[in-house]
Amino acid sequence: MVFKAHPYRVVSLSFGLSKRLVEARKAFITSASLSLAGVVIEGLALTGFSSIILITDFFHWTLDTIVEFMMLFSIYYASRVGKKFPWSILIIEFSTSLIVMIVLLAFYGWVMLDYVNNLVATYEVSTTDPWISLITVAGGFITFTAFLIQRRNFKKYGLEILRIDYTHALMDTLSSFFATVGIVATALTRSHSLEIFFTIILLVFIIHSVLELFKDSFKVLSGSNVDAELTSRITLSLEKELFGVRLKTGGGEKDRILLHS
Repeated sequence: MVFKAHPYRVVSLSFGLSKRLVEARKAFITSASLSLAGVVIEGLALTGFSSIILITDFFHWTLDTIVEFMMLFSIYYASRVGKKFPWSILIIEFSTSLIVMIVLLAFYGWVMLDYVNNLVATYEVSTTDPWISLITVAGGFITFTAFLIQRRNFKKYGLEILRIDYTHALMDTLSSFFATVGIVATALTRSHSLEIFFTIILLVFIIHSVLELFKDSFKVLSGSNVDAELTSRITLSLEKELFGVRLKTGGGEKDRILLHS
């Protein structure tokens, strides 16, 4: 968002919001880094194990990491006080994320098909080592750490995007719990039904991540994420702070507010 003073002089206005956005950006850097660490850990584990439960959890991690970085980019651009919000760049980034997500889902579909074919041919489960669960336990620890960090930041800065992120991190912790239980139960019982059951549970979390990314991408690409009511409230709030300075949105541009004395 650009704040412009008449006649067309850019001014920097910050009534606490910009500082909170900057601090939230730092929080998302931590959260995204933790998510990326989880992807790396499970990716390395998959070089030695081929459990379909672990593979499904890995794809969930990967999709969530994409979402984390998109949220980081969004809040980074929003925190740049006095600069125009780069919708074109954000649209390109979200479009690229959609393409990557589609490729990942296609690859996972191929992996799942291979798993089903192998199950039919050999009638053996892919999860045979209960110690693989240590990987998902580590993942659960990472997501719970992200949950604690973002919940603390939400209480401190009060930004809705932080609440959304810590809620998502809590769901990811639950996903890691199901993955852990599924791996241990399948490895000990060699039950095909349990392996398929827990894989389906993890697929539900994947579907949730996919829908969230699709929803956010659609909002950015269509421009429907511009909240007219929120813009109005910000304008009124700034007018009260500036005492006698009248604000109006500039000529249909959604990212500018003009100041008139």
